[in-house]
Amino acid sequence: MVDPLARQLLVHHPPAAARLLERHPAEEAASMFEELPVDAAADLLAHLSPQAAARILPRLPERQRADIFRRIQPGLAAQIAARMPPPEADTILHTIPLVHSTSIRNAMRQPAGTAGSIMHTDVLTLGAALSVADARDLARASAPALQPVLFVVDGMRHPVGVVEVADLWVAEDATPLARLTRPCPRPVAARMKLSLVLRESAWTTAIGLPVIDTGGRMIGILAQADLLRMAFDRRGTAASGSATLTDAAMAFGELVWSVGAAAIEQAGGDRR
Repeated sequence: MVDPLARQLLVHHPPAAARLLERHPAEEAASMFEELPVDAAADLLAHLSPQAAARILPRLPERQRADIFRRIQPGLAAQIAARMPPPEADTILHTIPLVHSTSIRNAMRQPAGTAGSIMHTDVLTLGAALSVADARDLARASAPALQPVLFVVDGMRHPVGVVEVADLWVAEDATPLARLTRPCPRPVAARMKLSLVLRESAWTTAIGLPVIDTGGRMIGILAQADLLRMAFDRRGTAASGSATLTDAAMAFGELVWSVGAAAIEQAGGDRR
């Protein structure tokens, strides 16, 4: 059983916990995952390196690994699956809904380190020629995976703008969707390097960036949350310099796992 203090680190400080788990044997790390709620486990797995995640995931119970895999974004799932033995990856992909496995397999076909490799493909787009009533019906059918901002495309699937779901819900049925559409963030080519995407400021002000193929057709989105996680991981989980709460959590977690709960309690009186 995971010590309560270690559990707090796993659930509330996933970046720090992930760095520690990567230094532990896969069997030991998997046993810790088994005791976490599925959402917490998925968040923690998303902060692991793909190599570490690929070692841990096959050791989890089938139901748990399927529930985790369907909750992480397709690009990351593809990176993990690509580092697993093909039979193990196929087994997991066959246990999750087809819409998720298709997105993951599509991402696996994209070059690593590109926008296409981490894009979400299971997103709703709305035709620019729709009425508000028709667009609203499509949005209702996509719940609960609905995003607060939806992309609008023309007849050739070129991204032309975005519409707020809140605006969609209060507008008159007969209103043309084009009347609610705002300018679209600049599209990102599927083969654009993620390092270049992160250098630009567009992703910091948009919930997602449209990803296009060589013909300019929208094929997915880059989620701001995924880019933010990448930027955070590149900077490291702790600032170099003064100690932070994350620093303390990392050190405390290391004690919990390496020394054990008894040693933590014994050292409690000596804590600074």
